Amino acid sequence: MNLISKLIIGGLITASLHANAMIIRHDVNDDKYVQQASDYPAIFPLKDDGKTKNCVGTLLAPQWAVTAAHCTILLEPGSQLEIAGKQTEVHSIHLPPEYGYMKAIKNEQGKIIDIEDKVKDPSFDIALINGVRVIEFILKQLHI
Repeated sequence: MNLISKLIIGGLITASLHANAMIIRHDVNDDKYVQQASDYPAIFPLKDDGKTKNCVGTLLAPQWAVTAAHCTILLEPGSQLEIAGKQTEVHSIHLPPEYGYMKAIKNEQGKIIDIEDKVKDPSFDIALINGVRVIEFILKQLHI
């Protein structure tokens, strides 16, 4: 085996040692992979017009949660969130200035008609949500 072959094989082995993936087996029912939201009360879905979105928020501290900045497109102060089965209200959303922003443009009926995309640098795709007020209930669930 020549040097190049050894380097390629060594690189592949090294890369595979650091790989993280979910493996779903054909001989195991899918329900073994499904988790209940109540098992993770500090993680909550963000919603668009009442529909579940492919984004979540994660509680960091009392009254603070983190999510991706692009997930906040329809959130604004006063938006309602459901965390661990409890309703709470968003007080403010903080995006890094380097990210810019995205905003839904709505008509008089409240329907989205366009998206204002002012993202400057998508590598800063993070946001903090302030005002999450169901913390005491969740902390009890987490036994903290």
